[in-house]
Amino acid sequence: MTAAGPFDVKLTPQPPGEDVVLGRFALDKEFRGDLLGTSKGQMLAFGMALILGFIATRLKLPSLVGYMLAGIVIGLPILATLFLSLYRVCIPWPRPDTGGAAAYVLEHRAEPEPVTANQWEYEYYFRNLNGMFYPKLRLLQEKNQPSRYWIVLTSDDRAFATKLAESLHNSQILERREFLKATVMLIANDIN
Repeated sequence: MTAAGPFDVKLTPQPPGEDVVLGRFALDKEFRGDLLGTSKGQMLAFGMALILGFIATRLKLPSLVGYMLAGIVIGLPILATLFLSLYRVCIPWPRPDTGGAAAYVLEHRAEPEPVTANQWEYEYYFRNLNGMFYPKLRLLQEKNQPSRYWIVLTSDDRAFATKLAESLHNSQILERREFLKATVMLIANDIN
């Protein structure tokens, strides 16, 4: 069975008792329609300011001290976030120079030379190469590799580019350029 009809709710703030840490509201409901009646209830509010105010009264401190403690406890994380944000505006994260590395390749690349890279940003920079860009170093997995190609690597580890170049058998590095956390190499395959 289902009853339908409007109802009214009246909220009345209640003064907290001496031993009560909670904020309180009295609820008076009046039901009309298929169901007639009234109900009473109480809504409790619980928060950091109330807790610290309660602690201050237990320690026989003025309640203002409790609310000041609440302001400090709540305000410190907000201020810490603000200061970190301002710090990062003034001193940004050290990001790899993907734009500089890509610009270098585009400036020095001859037309038939494809490009492969390991970072997603390069998909944007090399979007106009019309099928001559291989993301995620896919060119290195091809069976028939071209005689010359560019590799653009982004890594915090400078040795990563050297290890990758050493793993390429029957090839040599014709050109290598370092950027901030990025390395550009022109590779030539030995045709023997």
